[in-house]
Amino acid sequence: MLLAPSRSCSLTHLCLASCGGVRGGDDLCAALSQHCAGLASLDLWRCATLTARGVAELAGGAGAQALRELDLGWCAGVDATTGCIDRLAQRCNNMERWGGFKISPINIET
Repeated sequence: MLLAPSRSCSLTHLCLASCGGVRGGDDLCAALSQHCAGLASLDLWRCATLTARGVAELAGGAGAQALRELDLGWCAGVDATTGCIDRLAQRCNNMERWGGFKISPINIET
């Protein structure tokens, strides 16, 4: 089980790709968004517990401007029809690399 940060942190890169121990992907994203404003790289590839709510948390946080690399590939719980990906793309003006997406029910190929 992964514990999310509960106060300000200096974390800049986090890779949890295909990590089966991530429980509460949405809560993790909320905590990262709130407490890790300098997070530049986040890899949640195949995070089974991430949904549109978690993506919206990333978009709404202070750290959205710092994100430069993001991989949400094969996060099947993310419903792109909610507009969460669009909001995230609008807020992450400094994004340099979007990981390959396989998001249900719409596929966004990069």
